[in-house]
Amino acid sequence: MDSFFLHLLRDPPLTYGQLAIHIIKKLCKTSSKRIDLIFDKCVLPSIKDIERDRRAGLLGRNDVFSIIGEEQRQPNDFLQALRSDSFKAEFVKFLVKHWKTSIPPGILGNKILRVNCEDTCYMFDEIDGLVKCEIDQILYSSHHEADTRILFHISNLPDSTNVVIRASDTDILVIAVGNVHKLRNKVDIWIETGLHSKNTLRYISINDIYTNLGDVLSKALPAYHAFTGSDYTASFARKGKIKPFRIIEEYPNIANIFASFEHSQEISEEQIQGIEKFVCCMYGRHNANSVDKVRLDLFLRNHGGFVSQAKNPLDKVKNFDGSLMPPCKKVLINKIKRMNQVCAIWNYATEAHPNFFDPERHAWRLVDGRYEVEWFIGPQTPSTLREICEFPTPDIDEEDEVFHSASSDEE
Repeated sequence: MDSFFLHLLRDPPLTYGQLAIHIIKKLCKTSSKRIDLIFDKCVLPSIKDIERDRRAGLLGRNDVFSIIGEEQRQPNDFLQALRSDSFKAEFVKFLVKHWKTSIPPGILGNKILRVNCEDTCYMFDEIDGLVKCEIDQILYSSHHEADTRILFHISNLPDSTNVVIRASDTDILVIAVGNVHKLRNKVDIWIETGLHSKNTLRYISINDIYTNLGDVLSKALPAYHAFTGSDYTASFARKGKIKPFRIIEEYPNIANIFASFEHSQEISEEQIQGIEKFVCCMYGRHNANSVDKVRLDLFLRNHGGFVSQAKNPLDKVKNFDGSLMPPCKKVLINKIKRMNQVCAIWNYATEAHPNFFDPERHAWRLVDGRYEVEWFIGPQTPSTLREICEFPTPDIDEEDEVFHSASSDEE
């Protein structure tokens, strides 16, 4: 399970020492003989900076926390404090340090607990009433996110193991399905989600999802999820996940394009064209191949009107919402670059030491120690009248010819 487990704690004890024992008691209530508690490695700067800043809210991510002893009182709002990188890093270090010396006999029993702190994985077990702590060298890794480290732990399990991942993050499900084919061992993976108290507890079989989707769609899932919106990348307004996924089910060539994004830093022209076709389909233009033409076409259809008859042509576009149109080509290319980097991180999930790409080569930019999205490269608007006049003409139907010509005449 990942750090999501900590967010399920209700009415935690007042001091850090009591809280540490409370957590391990909760962990050991499970019937599993092996428990892996997996945390993020807090790295700054990170391409997840924007998302983490949003989650932290009024509590700054870099507020400094220091845990000096087991009798120290934990913050009044423990769950809010977990949104701080500083607090989370300090708390994980405290847990490991405290558990090394202070786990009461009988709590672990026949269970083995593994917990990572930064790159190191510690293993706790109980032999003849004595709790021992060792470093599990096999599980030493440099993953930044618990989401991918979970798959690395799973890849090192013995064959015929049943694995239950306690998490609520869609990213984990996507990473698991996308990496099933890479697992050298034969394990059955389940996602546990929901709450027993609310009758929402469910178990989702990763293996069944992989079998039902098939090899190509399963491999395409990480790139598809990263492109349509994740913790790292922006989503398309009002498009969701289900309807766009039906497109890659309908068009095998588009599915193959998404599946082709694995570990390469280079993006081919074929991949760009395939993704551009997918975006055109998302916006209802299945016969189009140019997002720029689709963008112009949608604008003219919805906001052009017979502007020549209007007293103020701007009245026709005053309620214009640009987020409802597809991105232009140069914005799309940068979005593909970001998707490629995130997809590579996820596809390295089963490796001990992923190859992290340079974010500044993949459409992020470093500003004041934080990575921000670089939406596009170049000027925002045309600099000359010639560039405006040479803008590509959208594909139109005969029934729209008068509508479009009226708009053109006004220009």
